[in-house]
Amino acid sequence: MTTPAAEILARAHQVFASNDAIQLATAGGPVSPWVLGAYFVHDGASLYLFVETHGKTAANLAANPTVAFVVSKNDATQDFVQGRGRAVRLPDGEEAAVRARLVGKMPWFQTYTPVMPMRIDIEELYVSSFGSGWFPARVWRPAAAAA
Repeated sequence: MTTPAAEILARAHQVFASNDAIQLATAGGPVSPWVLGAYFVHDGASLYLFVETHGKTAANLAANPTVAFVVSKNDATQDFVQGRGRAVRLPDGEEAAVRARLVGKMPWFQTYTPVMPMRIDIEELYVSSFGSGWFPARVWRPAAAAA
């Protein structure tokens, strides 16, 4: 039985909404591979977060914008999402808008180092759900949503 793309994306959105943190993996730069833990928000097929301006993740992304990520409660019995996408550095002028979204989700959110706003354009999602029997994970791709 095939799970409709809209149902898979809706479940992914539930996972995104119920988690504050993402683990973002980068490779191909000077410190590779590298995993960053960050706070994030989602909007459709995009994720928004901050990356330290002079950090290892920023250096890796400058060399290779391809990322992998996981959003979970670190409990395989809870729904979780794994995925891959492309990181886009947003103009500095969008910093306030990204910050407002993060604070809207997490009122306590703040940064302590210089950061730059990033958008992750999702290219593929793997949504796993123990309760729904989604093992192996259900796969969502942007093209599948249009079909």
